[in-house]
Amino acid sequence: MPHFSAIAERRRVDGDRVAQRAADRAGMRRGLAPLELVLWIPILLMVAALMVIYGTSAAWRIRGETASRDAVWRVLEPRTGANEPRPPARVWPHDVGGAAYRFTDDPNQIVELDDPAIDHPVVRGPLDAGWEVTDLLDPDREGLIRGETSIRRNFPMLARMGSYASGSIVQPILDRPWTIDWTFRRGVLEWPNEIGDYRPVNLVPDVFRRSTLLYRFPIVDGGRRDFEQVVSEAQTAVLGPGLQVLENDPDIIRYRGAPVDFHPRGVIICSLDPEDLRDRGLERHVIDFIVRPPDQVGLGGVTRLPRTLTTYFLGLYRERIGQLEPREADGSATATELAELAGLREKERQLEAYEERLPEIEEALRRSSTARL
Repeated sequence: MPHFSAIAERRRVDGDRVAQRAADRAGMRRGLAPLELVLWIPILLMVAALMVIYGTSAAWRIRGETASRDAVWRVLEPRTGANEPRPPARVWPHDVGGAAYRFTDDPNQIVELDDPAIDHPVVRGPLDAGWEVTDLLDPDREGLIRGETSIRRNFPMLARMGSYASGSIVQPILDRPWTIDWTFRRGVLEWPNEIGDYRPVNLVPDVFRRSTLLYRFPIVDGGRRDFEQVVSEAQTAVLGPGLQVLENDPDIIRYRGAPVDFHPRGVIICSLDPEDLRDRGLERHVIDFIVRPPDQVGLGGVTRLPRTLTTYFLGLYRERIGQLEPREADGSATATELAELAGLREKERQLEAYEERLPEIEEALRRSSTARL
């Protein structure tokens, strides 16, 4: 069996050689694993730092989206921001240098809102004589506002890489209901407001003039100087004290508690035609007009003032006299009340005498009227 013995011997020798090679290879790497780990630690730490940086940046982005939405919703009509203050510092930082929080007009307006039905010169222009129409009612240029936030913060790790900048985080939303209250705020305060300067609410009457918001008036040479001169003359006019009865009479304040305004006022109409303004806005309400038939002059608000004031003050004085006469009759009136009663009776007598002359006065006013047929 020498042949089989030789084969077994060769296999044993080959096995020893393989084992020796494996042992040699193992002996060459023994003790290098800790060194390789040490060499890889900086890379592993850098990857971990990048993971932390990414997570922090994502968190700031989400907080920025929330803050920009809050910045615009807190001023959305009818809110003003006064009752919805900006988020606390723990939600969104207040420091100006690193964090921004504001709202502004969005330059990308929604042109689909432009209705051809309102494409009228009074709303869009152009107008004659140097008048300009503002963009107040133009949905192509007004209506869309946006909240905007941004933040810059140092990275929590790997500071030498710089800082995280979120860029502008925008939240657009459609506002501008074009209400009376809004147009008043739009004209009084510069838009957009700085955060903290809130817009006033419910401070405008229904008859507030909107012309200065809708239009830019033509510039007239000397217009301001002439206007100031007229105002100065009106303030220093000899008849100034006599006109006090129209809005600030002391007797009305004494007996009614508040003044009454007797100034004639025209009807507010949307027209630039002087003739149309006279016919529909001033005649009958302020100036005289022609009654047809029989084509006679009807007194306007100004020429009706003598009768209006006489009737009002007679009623005022007679009401007070009616309160004092019972006290005079039963002897309970004081000396001050008796003196007041005597003064009121004298005023009543003068007004009754003037009332008898009113038909003659009104006829003279009709003859001198400038009413046109």
